[in-house]
Amino acid sequence: MINLKHLTIKPTGYCDHNCPFCISRKQILNSRNNEISIAEWKIVLREAKDIGAFYLTISGGEPTHYKKLPELVSEAKKLGFFVSLNTNGRFLNKNLLSRMKKIGLDQIKLSLYSTNEKEHDRIRGKRGSFKYANAAAILIGKSKIKLVIHIVINKHNYTRLPDFIAYSFNVGASSLSLNYPENDYKKRYLLLGKKDLRIFKEKVLPQAIREYHNYKKQNKIILDSKSLLCLRNFYSDKKGVERKFYDGLYWDKKTIHRKCNRPDIFLLVYPNGDVFPCNGSEYTHEPIVGNVLKQSVSSIWVGEKMKEYRKNRMDFCKYCPMMLHAGVSIITTNNLRYTSPIK
Repeated sequence: MINLKHLTIKPTGYCDHNCPFCISRKQILNSRNNEISIAEWKIVLREAKDIGAFYLTISGGEPTHYKKLPELVSEAKKLGFFVSLNTNGRFLNKNLLSRMKKIGLDQIKLSLYSTNEKEHDRIRGKRGSFKYANAAAILIGKSKIKLVIHIVINKHNYTRLPDFIAYSFNVGASSLSLNYPENDYKKRYLLLGKKDLRIFKEKVLPQAIREYHNYKKQNKIILDSKSLLCLRNFYSDKKGVERKFYDGLYWDKKTIHRKCNRPDIFLLVYPNGDVFPCNGSEYTHEPIVGNVLKQSVSSIWVGEKMKEYRKNRMDFCKYCPMMLHAGVSIITTNNLRYTSPIK
């Protein structure tokens, strides 16, 4: 049996932001937001650990709104998980961060969509969201918890990539997570157009690389080749793979079905216990491969629905950029190990 490595759980679907990235996911979360109990979540964690899982992402919704979050993180750490928390920073105050630090939370991925307050709030669909996110970034940066600045580079913020790099250094982030727009091939609110892509490649990216070099030099940190390569290759085509970034088409179906290892290492559990085999299935709302209230994690992992999905995948895979998202180290040269375990 292949081992599960990465478990993502969503203890709550609640979020008071209205980001365009999450519209279709929010619809399904809202329709299936009957939250399972903390006792049931603990069983899920133990069962996942028993079949090899070592990396836990707690996401949402906004997980810091979940009242049992400290208890959930504490249980995961007792079981030996590396625990990463995805948040927009809305409810991450000094008291909660202090509790998370004592419990042993390893990493916080903080979503930031612009270094400009008005632009950030407009993209987020929530006035005041930048103030909360910025305050959270400063608090986390001063703690011993790893801070990952998570950004989706899109047509509204792509010119600010050099600013994101400077910001990440200034707040003491461990790394910067560069992400492509997901599931935007129909509405095209986020996708870079052909002109945007040309400006990004010819002007923005070279400036960002210079900024990265300068900050590493100022902080006397050795440049690591992996991060530099990730930065240089962002929004770039590789030989033999045609990517139409402007259409949100990241792969041809055969290539991504062969290349993506997501269903072999990953499970995603929703607030009501429904289990999805990959991130892309959140957008298609199918297949649901099981429910942890009715089956054990182990039986779902080796079940017929998972086997069928591993074999056949789905047409949506060509629109999924999960295998392209990039990590760029900031403060040290060895902190990318647990930024993302999926590749």
